[in-house]
Amino acid sequence: MGLLPITSKLLPFRARNLAYLAEVAALTRAATGVVRVLENRPSKQKDDQLTQNEKRQALAERCFVEIFGTAAYMTFLHLGQDMVDRIQAHLDDTPIPKLDLDKTKLPEKIRDLLKELKLEIQDINTLIDKNFSPEHMGTAHETSQKRAGLLYRVLYEDETGHKATLASLKSRIEDEAATRLGADKVTQKVAEDVKELFSKFSEHFGELEHFASKNNAWAASAIITGVFLSATVGGSVTQWMNDYLVAPGAKKWLDKNFIAGKFRPITGHAQTVTPAGHQHAAKPGASATHTTTLPATASPSVINPFNTAASNPLLPNTPAPIAPVYLPNPKMQPPAAAFAASALPRPYTTPLPNATFGGQS
Repeated sequence: MGLLPITSKLLPFRARNLAYLAEVAALTRAATGVVRVLENRPSKQKDDQLTQNEKRQALAERCFVEIFGTAAYMTFLHLGQDMVDRIQAHLDDTPIPKLDLDKTKLPEKIRDLLKELKLEIQDINTLIDKNFSPEHMGTAHETSQKRAGLLYRVLYEDETGHKATLASLKSRIEDEAATRLGADKVTQKVAEDVKELFSKFSEHFGELEHFASKNNAWAASAIITGVFLSATVGGSVTQWMNDYLVAPGAKKWLDKNFIAGKFRPITGHAQTVTPAGHQHAAKPGASATHTTTLPATASPSVINPFNTAASNPLLPNTPAPIAPVYLPNPKMQPPAAAFAASALPRPYTTPLPNATFGGQS
């Protein structure tokens, strides 16, 4: 049965567990949480006042509350019941009551009913032990061991489809009596005889009814404990974790990895900006100072008009065209060579030639 028999019913590995999860609407609640998450994704949020990061943060919070919160409150609902089950196994040492094997101590009416049902006292004791003890444990085990998981059997059916209750014991006795009498099913007379037998048990064998009532009280406290833990963890604890852990953490991560709603690219090289404002990544190993853009009208080579015998090297990139240069009064204008030397983009590094053609004086 395991250490936590009640909580193990949440594991959807067996058909009985799936049926139980559907019965308690756990599958419906989980499916509802998934749909809520899908409906809360950023593309579904039409509030223009929210940024993309705020919409993503809302989705993260919704995932945490609907998925983790649902799993948490369902788990603690069952863990609370298992916790009370373990407490009862150690605190309540009431042995499972049995009928006295001495027939002379039983009322005559009970003996007559047992005889009519073709049952012996030992048969009734075997059914009592089977109904309230785990199937894999016999009478030789300690009381605390035999009572482990008792509340599970009180609240939920075991593999045989019975609970550890008086109603289940009554059903077991009916089935056994029908088998002894050779009937295919429990007849009305067998049911009436077993009902009368239980009535006599209440009068002369009150320990069994007291034992069952005590188990029912423990089972009720287990359900209350599970509900309290479920509401606390699924409500207060989940909300606190969402407000102080999930929401700030999601906001920090989104602000770090998203810019203007788009994922921040990972860049390992410098970027250059052209005059048009477009960014271009520089080639690996290239210096930023070597990344230049030549205008479409730039000439690949310029001939020095003042020295036709030699060609100047490539001129550096020039900025965009500037306003025209307005010359001063021609009478105040310096010689052409001196003016050209100061007006060209870069001062000459070679001496100016003589004014005569070809540099000959």
